[in-house]
Amino acid sequence: MKKHTLEFVIKEFIDNGCELIDGKYLNNRVPLKYRCSCGTIGYIRFDDFRHGVRCKSCGYNKPTKHHDLSVSPQQLELIVGSLLGDGSLTKVYSKNQNSAFVETHGAKQKSYIDWKRRLLHPFSYNRLLKDERPAIVSKDNGKLLQIETRLIPCYTLKTTAHLAFKQLEEKWYKRVGGEYLFNEIGHRIKIVPMDVLLTPFSLAVWYFDDGYNHPKKKYFVICSQSFTKDECILLTEKIKLFGIQSNVTKERKIYIGPKFYNDFATLIKEYLPTKELSYKVRN
Repeated sequence: MKKHTLEFVIKEFIDNGCELIDGKYLNNRVPLKYRCSCGTIGYIRFDDFRHGVRCKSCGYNKPTKHHDLSVSPQQLELIVGSLLGDGSLTKVYSKNQNSAFVETHGAKQKSYIDWKRRLLHPFSYNRLLKDERPAIVSKDNGKLLQIETRLIPCYTLKTTAHLAFKQLEEKWYKRVGGEYLFNEIGHRIKIVPMDVLLTPFSLAVWYFDDGYNHPKKKYFVICSQSFTKDECILLTEKIKLFGIQSNVTKERKIYIGPKFYNDFATLIKEYLPTKELSYKVRN
């Protein structure tokens, strides 16, 4: 992970209504002297600050683990749709360990991922985590290669760990003999459970994560290349339950053609998360 510059840290405090008093930054674990937005002067680790922790005076702290609260059906649907798209669940290595939900998007999608953060309250942190990530990862002769070293700003949503997320994690990630399987770039292999519950809401979340719209030619595409062909076929069968026919392309993308274009647009428009994504449902 690239070390943050002092200028980046200063700006992060300013963007959150606070002021960094310390004149140097070593790493995100060394306490920094700062003035909170409420005026209180104290010390905080940069890692904690970026996860929403603030001084005790204003009580602006990250949430507790909320083990005693239930995850709502809508929240589970949101996570299922996100797992089909860009979301992930943290690793679970012991029976006493729970999992947390994580998702990252570029700065242009900040309003969208912030919408997810609000829906996942109180399990989500107070603020999105601002960071940078490699700009492009591409395939060359069947191998994944990073072809740009440029970093772009991004925002990450994280939740606290919860048993309900652990139960999903155990179904969505491939294991053999209790051990995770990883792909060529070191990511755990995500699978589609046979009993995946695809609702209109989770389908919309999946589309807003990974879909695109061709209004002139009247078709939609949902990117699903990370799943096997059989898993993609399973997902088309789930979509068919809504009266919408879809097909799996040779690239393992899900294609919804002109015949069902308006039906699909009508189905997902109800769940439009932000006006910035209106182009995805414009017909």
